[in-house]
Formats: sequence, C-alpha cells, structure tokens
Amino acid sequence: MKRILLILLLLLVLASASLSYAVSGDPVIEGAYYIDHNLLTNAGFGVLSDSDAIYIASDGLGKSGVSANISGTSLTVTGSGSTLEGTDPHWQVGDHVGLWVNGSEPWVSTSPSGSSIYEIVTRTDGLNYVLDRAITGLTLPPTGSSGVTDVWLVVPGITAANNNGPDGWAKDVTLDIWRAPISGVSKEGSLYTVRLEPSAVSDFLMWPVTVSAKIQFYEQFRGRTVTVGAYVKTWTTDHAFLQVIDTDTIAYNQTSNSSSYHTGGGAWEWLEKTLDVSSSTAKFLAGVAFGQSGGSTYATAPCLVFGSSIGAGNCGLRPGEVVNLKTVISPDNLAGTSLGASVAEIVNMEVETSLKLPKTIIGFQGYLIASPSAATDGKLIRVAKTSGRSDIAIHAVSTNRHSNSGYVPTDSNGDFYLTTSSTVTWANVTLGIVAVTIR
Repeated sequence: MKRILLILLLLLVLASASLSYAVSGDPVIEGAYYIDHNLLTNAGFGVLSDSDAIYIASDGLGKSGVSANISGTSLTVTGSGSTLEGTDPHWQVGDHVGLWVNGSEPWVSTSPSGSSIYEIVTRTDGLNYVLDRAITGLTLPPTGSSGVTDVWLVVPGITAANNNGPDGWAKDVTLDIWRAPISGVSKEGSLYTVRLEPSAVSDFLMWPVTVSAKIQFYEQFRGRTVTVGAYVKTWTTDHAFLQVIDTDTIAYNQTSNSSSYHTGGGAWEWLEKTLDVSSSTAKFLAGVAFGQSGGSTYATAPCLVFGSSIGAGNCGLRPGEVVNLKTVISPDNLAGTSLGASVAEIVNMEVETSLKLPKTIIGFQGYLIASPSAATDGKLIRVAKTSGRSDIAIHAVSTNRHSNSGYVPTDSNGDFYLTTSSTVTWANVTLGIVAVTIR
C-alpha cells in the first residue's frame, strides 16, 4: 500500500509540474538546455523573397572565379583563380554556380541572370562535378566547350537602399546582406549563414519587421525575461553586437541592453544578451547591430527565448515553420510563360526562384494561372509532389484563363513536378508562391 501511495504522489507531483509549465509558459531548464522553441522566424535565413539580384560571390563567401572545361553536364576544374591549376575549390552538392560570367568586381549584380544558374548535384571529387538546370529547353553549355572563364559561386542578396531583409527581418538602408553558399563560410551545424556589410555606424539587422510596435505583438514580452543569442564572426573590433530593444533601450547603441562586442579576432563567437523587458514597453526587437561604419561580418543560428540563458548553440530552428513571403515569388520559367503539351519535369525550386527559396522547404502554398489552347475534356496542367498527383491542377474546360490554388508538398530536395497532358498547350502560365514550409 505504501508503494502505491508513493507512486500516486510521484504522479501527482509530475502532473503539477507539467500543468505549471503549461499555464505559466516559462521555459523548463535541463542543465544548460532550454525546452522551448526559438521565437525568431526564418532564423535559418533561408528565405529571401526580396532578394534583388543574383550576386557573384567573392572569396569571402567561398572559392570563386574558377576556370573549367564542360562536357555535357560535367564540369572539370582546370584552374582556381590565382592558385595552381587543378586546385579543389571545395564546392559541395547544393552550391550554385554561374557559367561564363565576367566581372572583376567582388559583387556584380548585372549577371548572371536566373536562367544561367546551375546547381551542383554531384561532387565526384574536388575537381569534377555534375551540374543540373531546372526545365528542359534551358540548356547547359555545348558539349566539349573548353576554357570556360570565371565559373563563379552565386548567391542571393539584398543591397537596395531599403529595409528589406530576410523574410520577417528588417535591415538598415545602408546595410548590404548576402546568403552564403553551403560550401562557403557557414558554421558547422548551420546550413546557411548571412554576410553583412555595414556602411554606417548603427547599421542593424533586426527581428521582427512591421509588427514590432503593435500591441498584439509586444504585449507578450512586457515584464518578461528574454535572451537573444547568435554565432557571429568578424575581423573588426568594437563592431558587431547583439541587442534587445524595448522602450527603455537606446537603439543600436552597444552601451544599452546589448551583448559584449565580438572580439574582432575572425573566429566564430557566441554572443548572448538577457533583458528584463520593461512592463510598459511599446515595442520589441532583437538582432545584431554595428559600432563601426565598415567591417565584414557573418551571423548564423540566431535564437530568442523566454528565460535568462541559452548557452552556445543550444537552440534550433522551428521544425515545420511556415514562412509567409513578404513578396510573392514566381519561378523564373513559370511567370507568364508558355508550355507545350506532354511536359513532365522536376522543377528545381531553388534555381528557378533565383535562389530566393532554400533547399530546406518541404512544401508551399500557391496559386496557378494558365490558359489552355483548346477545350478538351480530361486535359490538364498540374503542379504536384509527384508526377501522379494533382496538388494544384487546372482542367482545360475552356480556352479562357483559369486559376486554382492549394498546398504542394515538395520532394526531399525541395523540388516539385510540373506536368501537362498531351495535345493541349498552355499560355500565360504563372505559379505564384505565397508561403513555404521549412523542414
């Protein structure tokens, strides 16, 4: 009987602890680890719907500017910039390159265009790679081409003088931002890293955008303890720091509610700041800011939690997160274009969206618009996870312009199938993507 009573008492204590957590909302700590989710959205920096160009990556983002020979879809490195012939550029599967791109500037936005971007799908060894383009009709270079000059790694970026940042984030108008390639400077354990180039003191990259001063957002932070953390790398002292901003904060000033500066030693350092948010705050933001008017900086794995500590890297991304895109994205070859009959293609989502969407998506919400050439019963255009599905479909019931919308799961590479029936062609085909789900 005593044993039964002890067991019942133990169950009662556990249930009470669980209920306390559920009611209070405070995180539970196990050692140095928080059992809580990351409050930051798009914290992997994968989604950049406002990317204003595809940029040529300087060596600050990975080995770039490589000479190579092309045979079909195979690329063989013959020279690597000023290094000795045959030097491994350390490209990885999932990296993207632009072919026949000229430009001596580190960042050139005039080329390549989206239609000249290729994904590395196989790394045979350090000198031999296999490339892939998304849709038939957009061909690789002619078989046997040689002496290709300047095969560059390419990345998405935002350099316009506006506040557009990664979706859900806002940057200063004088801050430039690029998403590093997989083989570039990304820290172990992070797929993507952002390179930040400030040009003014107090430049910033902050979360969230648009709602930071709305009561339905900041009310949840009033009077609570929060901690922000991130891995940061820079070579400039008294420069990069994290900050939590409430009503009492001097924004973008390191002396106010901020972490210590990165040491400027050029290594990855975990920065962290805890703040008891003002109970009367009328705004809330968190992110990275800068104390100097210049100095390349990299950031990855940002995290925001309720509580007084995180610990280096002890926080992940939101699994299954839905990112609502700030700007609707249409794949390059599904933006008011024409399609023939009997199309059956796997669409490379990352390439076709000019790298605005990441490899890590598992599905998207979107709409499809198309006009069939003939009203033919049973003929359709389909966007789906596999060739046999119809996640979004339009039937050729008339030659009018038709539309449909829905959710499309993607395959393990973040790609989807595009198919059209035989005999009927399609005009004005547009796929609009409004939200994505991240793995």
